[in-house]
Amino acid sequence: MLKTTITHRRLDVKLRGLYVKSKDPTPLMRMVAGDMERSTEKNFAAQGRPRWPKLKKGTLNQRKKAGKTGKILQISGQLASSVTTRYTDTYASAGSNKKYARIQNDGGTIKHPGGTPYITTNKGAIFMRKDGDYPKGTKFTKPHDIKLPARPFLRLTQKEQQDIRKRIKTYFSTP
Repeated sequence: MLKTTITHRRLDVKLRGLYVKSKDPTPLMRMVAGDMERSTEKNFAAQGRPRWPKLKKGTLNQRKKAGKTGKILQISGQLASSVTTRYTDTYASAGSNKKYARIQNDGGTIKHPGGTPYITTNKGAIFMRKDGDYPKGTKFTKPHDIKLPARPFLRLTQKEQQDIRKRIKTYFSTP
């Protein structure tokens, strides 16, 4: 029997490296999750990339009356600080466990059932807690829709997506 064998050392090294890295790409997924976390932090810092819709005049007035200032989606800092990342050998993700995170990120309509107590003054409406102890002249809101624009904080820019693709390619192409 006649046999011919051709070997190529560099190809062999590359293939072995690819095999080892593809067996457990957890380190790659950890890096991608870090990229996603940094992107989210940049989105909050810049108030969106592209910029999120401005707050409505009524919202700005409510903030002013309450003495609250700060960037959009960041008065308390709870939403931004709730963003966490997860990764395994098969995926990387970033998300929030806050109930309101999805509607803030994607936008949508809240079907408010009404029943919020308020009084009107010469400076406008003052809303109160639903504790049952209301002053004379208290009124209650009727059911209504509240439309929230999308303010995507869990979005990667095109460049960030390209950088992640490049990271993946580099990861698998280096020994």
